[in-house]
Amino acid sequence: MDVGWGMLCAIAGAVLYTASFLVASRANRGIRMPWWTNPPRNTAWSLAGRSLGAGLTVWGVIWTSTLFGPIGSAVLVALVMFVPMFVIIGLHNRRVGAQDQDFASSART
Repeated sequence: MDVGWGMLCAIAGAVLYTASFLVASRANRGIRMPWWTNPPRNTAWSLAGRSLGAGLTVWGVIWTSTLFGPIGSAVLVALVMFVPMFVIIGLHNRRVGAQDQDFASSART
């Protein structure tokens, strides 16, 4: 039963962590978000979700580390936390870059 609670904790943490980046991307609409530092506009919910999500994810993976082993647990944390972050920030910055190009091309005409 402990493995089940650990998995639930890790999944809930990953969902909170991912949702916090979605909230941050909405708060920074029209502004490029940095990869490793805090975005220019940050909401309290985004910071709380990121902190709680990171803690729950790591706690849940540590709780289930007997299932995956130490290296598997580290890889799982990296996948669950960094892949969604890179995808969300990459898509956000790409969308902002496309808007900047559209604005620049419409300003020339």
